[in-house]
Amino acid sequence: MSDWQRLKDDENERLLKESRTISDILFVSNVDVYRNLPSQLLQFFSWLSATLSFSFVMKTDDDCFVNLETILQCTEELHD
Repeated sequence: MSDWQRLKDDENERLLKESRTISDILFVSNVDVYRNLPSQLLQFFSWLSATLSFSFVMKTDDDCFVNLETILQCTEELHD
C-alpha cells in the first residue's frame, strides 16, 4: 500500500506542478470515480460559464477521435 500511496502522491505533485505552470487543469471537489462523472461535468460547465466567454464548447475524452475538420465546418455553418 505504501508503494501505491507514493505513486499517487507523485502523480498529484506532477498535476499540481503542471497546473501552476500551464494553468490547463481544473480541479473539482469530487473523488474521481465513474459515478461522480455527472457532478464533475456540472462543476466544470458551471466554472466555464462563470469564467469564460465563448460561442462553442466541446467536451471529449482521451479515448475518442475528434474530426476537427467536420467540427470547424459545422461551426462555420452556424455563423453563416
